Amino acid sequence: MWKRRRFSLPILGCVCVAIAGGGTVFAAEPLLSPQIDAAMVKALLNRIESSQASERATAAKELQALGTGILPFLPPPDRMETAAGRDVVVQIRHVLERQLATESARASVVSLNTTASPIDLIANISRQTGNRIALADNEIDAPIAVDWKARSFWEAVDDVLVKSKHRIEWNATAGQFLIEHRIAGAPLPVIAHAGPFRAEATLGKLKTAQNTGDQTVFRVHTVWQAEPRLRPLFLRVKAGDWHGVTANGTVTPWNPDAEYELPIADGTRQVSWPLDLLWPMDEKGEKWSLHGKAVVHLAAMTETIGFDAVALRPNVQRRRGGVAVRIRAAEFRPGDDGRLSATIRILVAYDTGGPAFESHRTWVFYQGANLLGPKDQRIAFTDYEATQEVDGAVGIEYRFHNLPGRGSDYRFQYEAPTLFLDVPLDVSFRDLPAPE
Repeated sequence: MWKRRRFSLPILGCVCVAIAGGGTVFAAEPLLSPQIDAAMVKALLNRIESSQASERATAAKELQALGTGILPFLPPPDRMETAAGRDVVVQIRHVLERQLATESARASVVSLNTTASPIDLIANISRQTGNRIALADNEIDAPIAVDWKARSFWEAVDDVLVKSKHRIEWNATAGQFLIEHRIAGAPLPVIAHAGPFRAEATLGKLKTAQNTGDQTVFRVHTVWQAEPRLRPLFLRVKAGDWHGVTANGTVTPWNPDAEYELPIADGTRQVSWPLDLLWPMDEKGEKWSLHGKAVVHLAAMTETIGFDAVALRPNVQRRRGGVAVRIRAAEFRPGDDGRLSATIRILVAYDTGGPAFESHRTWVFYQGANLLGPKDQRIAFTDYEATQEVDGAVGIEYRFHNLPGRGSDYRFQYEAPTLFLDVPLDVSFRDLPAPE
């Protein structure tokens, strides 16, 4: 057994799940419908088990046409009574997961033509994209005129930031991006957009490279931000994939062999990466550009599985989609100060094990648990311990301390990642100032 504190985020190894697959008899772009419930899906699944081939085909098309919203309701293939039913469920799941992966990698868009305060503009952006952001205070600044036609989420946000002289930063306490006034005298970052991601670049000072007398090195500090709707897990980047372009030549990495795998702490949407570059000695102080690529690994689909106070007892199990969570033990113990300590042990089991499951055994499996208090406030665990790791399942013990009230006041919630994908990013920072 091994233990991890709440803020220790080791990467135990992660490999991309292949989203693309072989041919299928189903359409590549199923229609979406907001009218989805468990009874509707169950009825179509029953028709898929029909002895008539035409009935099975019709039911399969209708089921897939409901879109990605049915994924949590699809049973494990082995729950289907016939081989034909099992094959249909497998194919539908593969098609819809590919569609969900494609949708996740696209930028959200905003359309708006108005003149309004930054508060109203930000509220409209959030409403159209489902991305929660907020102003750090409720001050009413001068109205801003915008004309957005299918602008990406980050392009719209940056339009507001530039015109209102604000900046955006992830606030861990608030659990969201907050828009704040620019810090007086702070250097302005250069911004790049890549799909649902935003990157900022600021330059450090020139200095002589170590062990050389004829080269100067400087650091480009980058900050990467994901749309709040996404759940990024880590950023993979290689220094050798980056280069600068000046009026007279190129700018190369100081250490082109360096590779980075940077975890994005659970619940956040932001990560930093420093890149050291060699600046040509004879280069003039003119504008230049920096180009490169990276990969963000994210959980494209997460199921929330909850247990109220009555369900927090051994062997109670909840299933969503292809994952099941079973309570192994749940104890609330009062301390001398009248506050509670809680220990909750669960087993998380996936329908599909093997190499794909092994490749995703990262800290993400352990970080998605919370208690919900009597006012629905989220309470993070103090620490955890992995109690079991087998093919297709992980056992975890969570510990919570300093809880007020009674054990019956609390509910337990686990967020299970069910679909992972790599999102490749091509990034270009243009019109960078020359380092000084």
